[in-house]
Amino acid sequence: MPGIKERTGEKMFMRAEEVATVLDVSVPYAYKLIRRLNRELAGRGCFVIAGRIDRKYFYDQFYGTSDGAAHKTMANEEDIDNNQSVKKEDR
Repeated sequence: MPGIKERTGEKMFMRAEEVATVLDVSVPYAYKLIRRLNRELAGRGCFVIAGRIDRKYFYDQFYGTSDGAAHKTMANEEDIDNNQSVKKEDR
């Protein structure tokens, strides 16, 4: 039976190193954020894994979306700004 990663192409949980990279913070601070998010999930009755956070919950809490689309959009923000400035120059 295939695991979640094999079915979706993406791991279900994020580790501190990935959280640190996404948020551009230190790894120790990422662990602190993960502990806080895991406390919230545990308070809701969810099982948690120390040092890891559910990817969907992470993106929902930080970007208001469960799939990371807002984060991916922010990465392309410069391209959008460049296109808008070109349109303004054309007018």
